[in-house]
Amino acid sequence: MGHALSPDGRYLATGSRVTDDYDAGGVLQIWEVATGRCVNTVPWIDGGIGWPDYDGTIQWSADSTRLAMAYRTNSVGVWSPTAEQGEPIASISVSDGNSRPSTFALSLDGLSVYFHCGTNGDGGLQGCLVPLDRGELSWLPNYVKTDHPYTTARQIPEAVRGEFEPAESEDGFSVGQWIDGPAWSPDGTRLHGTNALAVDAETRRVLWYAPAEFARFSPSGDRVATVTHRGLFLRDAASAHPTPTGNAPSSC
Repeated sequence: MGHALSPDGRYLATGSRVTDDYDAGGVLQIWEVATGRCVNTVPWIDGGIGWPDYDGTIQWSADSTRLAMAYRTNSVGVWSPTAEQGEPIASISVSDGNSRPSTFALSLDGLSVYFHCGTNGDGGLQGCLVPLDRGELSWLPNYVKTDHPYTTARQIPEAVRGEFEPAESEDGFSVGQWIDGPAWSPDGTRLHGTNALAVDAETRRVLWYAPAEFARFSPSGDRVATVTHRGLFLRDAASAHPTPTGNAPSSC
């Protein structure tokens, strides 16, 4: 079962997988935290919601008016928490079938989603930024042969290309990376990854990449802490440049 607390702290969303009666679908329930009362039930969601033992399969928009959910195995759909029926407002199906849920991150306004999927390996990041206002969108990512309007930009800027570990292929440079642990910046202009990566949400291009074992962005979105074998570094989240107090290794 997937679950997520709304940003305003008022509601808890829970979603169930299908039972042996697969045709029955899954069920979304909205619970009022203060009273423990179920305030809405959305039945018959095709294929069920979430994956066992995986987090992040249900996500709220910042204003708590939309819910994005992994459902129907490898699809992502968006619902209103007050919906009365199981059909989503919009959905995307751009996976060729994974054995685990594809990582996704709902934008703050609930109108688009970053979705990790494969590409045909001709350079650039894997993944796509898809609007959630076009009904049902579907394509097989491995068959995208040209620059698709929703995939992340194929070409890595020269300024950061050298920071990636290159994996040469017949098509030339191919980084074969994606946005790990994706999260939107508070202003909605960038996607941040725990692999110390930042992507411009409008152009879908890599802004910077700082080789690190792990990264965590501040709640304000203006700073990022990166961890390497040398220690902890504090950087400016817009450029990845070390801050005046963050360019020395930490002994913690």
